[in-house]
Amino acid sequence: MKKSMFYTGIGYLICSIALILFAKLGPDVSFKGVIIGFASSLILPGAIMIYKYIRWTKPQNIPIYEARIKEEQINLYDERKIMIRDKSGYITYTIMTWVLLFANLIFSTMRIKTIVLVVLWSLWLFQYICGVVVFKYLEKKL
Repeated sequence: MKKSMFYTGIGYLICSIALILFAKLGPDVSFKGVIIGFASSLILPGAIMIYKYIRWTKPQNIPIYEARIKEEQINLYDERKIMIRDKSGYITYTIMTWVLLFANLIFSTMRIKTIVLVVLWSLWLFQYICGVVVFKYLEKKL
């Protein structure tokens, strides 16, 4: 286990504590809820990173961790799993494109502010253009 994972976990915890202290003791700002939300979202990942580092660096767990890493490396370069990941990415991209399109159509019939509709249509267009650009790039590269 890399020591950087331990340091990242500590960094997350320090940032969350600093944000909570800023929200509680700092100036009165209108977005205290957002600051508390960010701080809360950093606590659990930081604690889990520290726990995993401590757990996997214990002497009795090192062989188990090395076996897991070896299996992960094998799975990472397995051709069948690469094909499955590619196919699942394509299916997810297609589903999200249709979901965004239908959400845009539904919101267009409701009385929603124009800026919301513009943002949703822009997201749909951005996703479509990104899909085409990435496909063309990979087609030339591979």
